[in-house]
Amino acid sequence: ITFEKNRQAIYAEEAMGELSNLRFSYNTEYAIYSKNSPFNIHDSYFGNNQRGIYLRTTSPTMPKLVNNSFENNVEYAYDADVYGFTLLAENNFFTSTVGNTISLANGTLTDVDSTFYKNRIYKLGTITAPPTATVVIEPGAVLKFATVSSGLVVQGELIAGNQSAAPAILTSWLDD
Repeated sequence: ITFEKNRQAIYAEEAMGELSNLRFSYNTEYAIYSKNSPFNIHDSYFGNNQRGIYLRTTSPTMPKLVNNSFENNVEYAYDADVYGFTLLAENNFFTSTVGNTISLANGTLTDVDSTFYKNRIYKLGTITAPPTATVVIEPGAVLKFATVSSGLVVQGELIAGNQSAAPAILTSWLDD
């Protein structure tokens, strides 16, 4: 099924279900707007939308996003709160354009382990990781902070970069 040239292709509040093998293209507001909707999203394509997935959830376990492709979205590919951040599995694929980012607002990470994956651009507010957390920033990950007062506060363990050929980059959102 293709969702193309809609204002909001899917708008869900308190909904449940499974979204798979879908194509979202040229939607003018959101491909998926989801609030507290525990459905899994997998094997789908998000391309050339104004915004990809907007996710706000109260559950750090649902939905799961697996094996999706994000390409040339204008403002962001995935915008989540801190619960939603940990739901984005490694095997989602992003083209590295500035607008095709993963956007994460201010908050405290809820998972014991959180990973910023390689070959992805993250737009971050102030993110805090508690003392029990391990935060991994893979070589090739780019963390861009939204404002001069944004930052990554790791109270636990931080593992970052370690490869000169593909360093982890932490910089300003304005740095392009």
